[in-house]
Amino acid sequence: MSEERISVSLQGVDATSLKGLRQTDEDYIIASELGDNVEVSIILDGMGGGAVGDKASENGGKAFLESLKLSNLESKVSRKTTLGYCVKAANMAVEKISKEHQSRSGSTLTSVILKRGEGGIEWAELVHIGDTRVYRIRGDETTLLTNDHSMTGEMVRSGYIELHQIEETHGKNVLTMSLGGPDDLNAQIDTIDLQSGDVLLLCCDGVWGPLHTESGMWLGTMSSEEITKEALDRGSTDNCSALFWTI
Repeated sequence: MSEERISVSLQGVDATSLKGLRQTDEDYIIASELGDNVEVSIILDGMGGGAVGDKASENGGKAFLESLKLSNLESKVSRKTTLGYCVKAANMAVEKISKEHQSRSGSTLTSVILKRGEGGIEWAELVHIGDTRVYRIRGDETTLLTNDHSMTGEMVRSGYIELHQIEETHGKNVLTMSLGGPDDLNAQIDTIDLQSGDVLLLCCDGVWGPLHTESGMWLGTMSSEEITKEALDRGSTDNCSALFWTI
């Protein structure tokens, strides 16, 4: 397990990142408290190869986290705009990696930010760019909360293929949006419904690719180590990273 690719200090989080068949683990996982009962989990999947993809995900994640720490997230009216600025900070950090290495780099970024209150979860926000995913597990119901920003994601939304057919479809690795470019990003920023007792699964395409079948997403016993190893056993050739967060 690539422990140096995981920065977790949040209670209720179980995270694993495996290099798999790649030479370098380009994924990065963060789970942290922001203060005032606000918590965040982030998963990123870097692109560019070698140190470029490695640094893209790590620096993008850290820039997003630091921007969150400096932000006022209390106002529902301005929260979406504020989170957009945090995305810009992450994007600039990844773009800087490209310039420093004179090589195109990029990264996905998928995050859930929530605030706890005496009566449960006061609010929860989803921020998403790329094809890493968030699933919400509530009892026996598992719901995908993110939209893949990829060629195959567009095909799903257009009705050409089903979600479980992505893994076998040409263009599955072609992203339509990622951190690291000069353009403004139209990130998915949504207020989501979370309740105490829910479990969130944040995972990269190396995990959901082989595990999201026609029957839905395979969860096993909801252990991050188990689910990442299962993905590799089923033929994943990518880095395999997953985070379970018990709300």
